[in-house]
Amino acid sequence: MPAKEYKNYKNVLNTVQQKVNKTASTGFYFIPTKNRIVNLYGGDKNELLSTLQSYEFVDNIFKILKKKGYNLPENTFFTEEMLPSWSNILAITEGENILLNPRSINRINPRIIFHEIGHFLHNKINKTIGFIANFISKKDNYIPFLSDQELKIFTQDIERAYKEGNYRGLPVKYWAKDKLFCFGEMKNKNIKNYIKNAIKINTLNPMYDRYEFVAEVFSLSVQGFKFSPEIMAKYEQFGGPKIKETLSKNELEQLLKLQKQIRKKTLKDYNL
Repeated sequence: MPAKEYKNYKNVLNTVQQKVNKTASTGFYFIPTKNRIVNLYGGDKNELLSTLQSYEFVDNIFKILKKKGYNLPENTFFTEEMLPSWSNILAITEGENILLNPRSINRINPRIIFHEIGHFLHNKINKTIGFIANFISKKDNYIPFLSDQELKIFTQDIERAYKEGNYRGLPVKYWAKDKLFCFGEMKNKNIKNYIKNAIKINTLNPMYDRYEFVAEVFSLSVQGFKFSPEIMAKYEQFGGPKIKETLSKNELEQLLKLQKQIRKKTLKDYNL
């Protein structure tokens, strides 16, 4: 992309950042995507649009959670540099900040945002220190924190949550269209495999990492899902955030509809 166009893209991002943070639920920061990646994604206009769409969707989820009484991260970053397009990492929480890819609108669903908020609140409540958390996570891979019976119950709970629709809205059909996502190797057959093995895939990390376990229990509980007493006891043992008011089925349905509507927007809708 010509240097002049790329410079304009960065200037517009900065202007948008200043504008949205006047009314946003928390601080949003848009880290410019490198020129060569912007070009691969159709140029500055497409990159700006996907970033704005992603921000709007996440901000709407945040505002609902805030009304429900949950604290929000001080800062949320949209950064290709930290979450490269080829990775299959959809979002991460670093301490008390949440990081997302600028094209999150086609990579996440509400549950993933709830999951990251679970990480954020857990870190905040327990004052989690990075290297200690990394050590415990590695230890959990060798010394299970759930007993065999608890593992069985947790798997059954996740299966029930999946059947009840608590994993709805993940835009898997968009992954196959994303030429950089997972090195462009996410094909329709991979999507079918994911859907077929969704329960196993969604329990893999939470079963062997207590931090992922807490975040996943939080994310589903916020949606109104009821875990078995044994699982909630373990959640409380690990200092899981208090579950306050939950989202109704209608609120969740409206968020999924909103995501579809946002995907149809153009830059004109954002007055750019």
